[in-house]
Amino acid sequence: MKIAMVIPDFPPIMGGGEIFAYEIAKRLAEKHEIHVITRLPTKAHFNRNNTSYQKLLAYEFSENIHIHRVKFFDVKDIRLFSSIFPMYFKLLQVIKKYKIDLIHGVMIFPAAQICALAKIKTKNTFFLTLQGFIIDIVREDKTIFDLYLGLLKPLAKFGIKKADFVHCVSNNVMRKALEFYRTNKIKIIPNGVDTKLFSPDIKTNIRERFNIKKDEILVATVSRLAPKNGIEYLVKAAKQISQKQKNIKFLIVGGGPLKEKLKDLSSGFEKNIIFTGNIPHDETPKFLAASDIFVRPSITEGFGISFVEAMSCGLPIITTEAVGKLKILRDREHGFIIKSKNVDELVIALNKLIQNKSLRNEFGEKARKYAIKHYDWNIVVEEIEKEMLKLI
Repeated sequence: MKIAMVIPDFPPIMGGGEIFAYEIAKRLAEKHEIHVITRLPTKAHFNRNNTSYQKLLAYEFSENIHIHRVKFFDVKDIRLFSSIFPMYFKLLQVIKKYKIDLIHGVMIFPAAQICALAKIKTKNTFFLTLQGFIIDIVREDKTIFDLYLGLLKPLAKFGIKKADFVHCVSNNVMRKALEFYRTNKIKIIPNGVDTKLFSPDIKTNIRERFNIKKDEILVATVSRLAPKNGIEYLVKAAKQISQKQKNIKFLIVGGGPLKEKLKDLSSGFEKNIIFTGNIPHDETPKFLAASDIFVRPSITEGFGISFVEAMSCGLPIITTEAVGKLKILRDREHGFIIKSKNVDELVIALNKLIQNKSLRNEFGEKARKYAIKHYDWNIVVEEIEKEMLKLI
């Protein structure tokens, strides 16, 4: 099978969708011919994604994946729109040159629309993966929120309607997809994790690097520092706990638009609340393996690969109802699910785990077993491949 995957960004630009695309492409490439059509990121684009600049080629062959990168007009408010036609024409070239069997769009915008247009033109089979909805992202930027709100429904409906199969990573994503267009060609297949790489047994020097003692309890989050992830509530809870307990450290792993605001919020507690900045994704397992508790008090969430990565590392999880309704993890079996935007509940949940090592171990062991059984990338890819082959 020859597959052309379309996604706005691809590693080294990293996020949940990009991790999914890379892990799926890498594994499918063991048996199939995989082409990725994506944007050629500018320096400004690297900076926005808190990633060190790398000079990338328009075409490269890496890990058996053909990667085709296209230039786009990188201007605020229109950058997603400006990439549609360059990526569309590149996709048409790839389809014709390599005799593609199936096009795989990852993300509701602009990949869904690019693939839908290509299907109309070439009659190729179109498999769509939905990780979340752009509305949850642009809500953070009021200057473009109204514009996207007006365009989102018809564009999303167009992309979903033209797909031969719609793959959703969670029940929440599927519910939103069906609000745009009712289809029975839809299925939930979750995101995954490399359970060998994300393991509690890997060697790590993170505690030494950040001067965290062996007997100190380390609470970590791995997250983009954006409003939807609720990290300000973690910082507020961390301050309350740090006032009363001195053997606790909080590690905020990631970068984003709220970084400086959150650092200001933690003023006076710099020794207890540590900001690492953005890190390469391949270092994430070391940070998780060094930790005792994982927290991300999300306000909205499409799936959240960080949660299954933390579970795979054997960590108890504290998160919110926004994640709980996705059924990624189970309350009081893998950790605690609390109300969103509730610092008091977060403090209570943290204290329960901080004060009870056996409970941390119990939740963590169950979380690790659950991740191996349900979220290993090899299991996820097998399900996706099976659905793709049905369409050919």
